[in-house]
Amino acid sequence: MSIENIKKRILKEAIVDTQWFERAQWRIDNEDWLDLSFEIAVKIGSVLSKNKTLDKFPRNQKELAEAMGVSPQYVNKVFKGSENLQLDTITKIQNILGIKLIEIAKDVKKEA
Repeated sequence: MSIENIKKRILKEAIVDTQWFERAQWRIDNEDWLDLSFEIAVKIGSVLSKNKTLDKFPRNQKELAEAMGVSPQYVNKVFKGSENLQLDTITKIQNILGIKLIEIAKDVKKEA
């Protein structure tokens, strides 16, 4: 089989990804919350790792899912940093792990 025939066969059988641009645009459009979600995922992972060392509940994603009353698949999405977390979910995680994931700076107004 010649090189040209091989090239033709590969091009004929190749799967063309036509959605790459839409996925890239989606990531650009959602960059802000994706970055925050990733930072939250890293923080949660750090706490679970520490809990595992200290043998403190929850020690892993499965135990966190049990404590939250959600599926392990959902917690996995959170760990991927691709889940757009709602405030009630963030609060639930904070309470279970005993940490602050989001802190709102309070404006201090100076009176003249």
